[in-house]
Amino acid sequence: MRLLGGLVVQPFVAAALAFVMFPLLLLDRGGQTLAGGYPADVTDAALSVAMGVGIVASAVVLIGVLPVAVWLIKRHDLTLKETLILGLGFGNLPYVLLGVAAGGTYGVAGLLRGVTFSSLSGLVGAALFWLISIRPRGTPQQGE
Repeated sequence: MRLLGGLVVQPFVAAALAFVMFPLLLLDRGGQTLAGGYPADVTDAALSVAMGVGIVASAVVLIGVLPVAVWLIKRHDLTLKETLILGLGFGNLPYVLLGVAAGGTYGVAGLLRGVTFSSLSGLVGAALFWLISIRPRGTPQQGE
């Protein structure tokens, strides 16, 4: 059940993080997007990005993270370091695949912003997953 709990929260955490990070990482200092436009409403744009990130995170969790997590947990205890490395990989996987499919990432600035955005999302999600699902629990006390 802890494994399921750690996986269920991932899309929500990714969406919330994307909502907060949108104006910080995906807009330049002048409020311009990577594509060169200006959002009419930054909150609506952030909400749109958050919903998209949540949907993509759901797919990544179901297709990639769940099978890998079950396979690794059956073989050995995952350390925080291993979990964070996997989170970094799974966080960047959709960005790399979508960037290749789209034929580019808006130059060096777009690449740096996208990798930073994806890396933070993957690391925060992995850390939360480890805290919920993997973190060693204390030894039971008498009477528990």
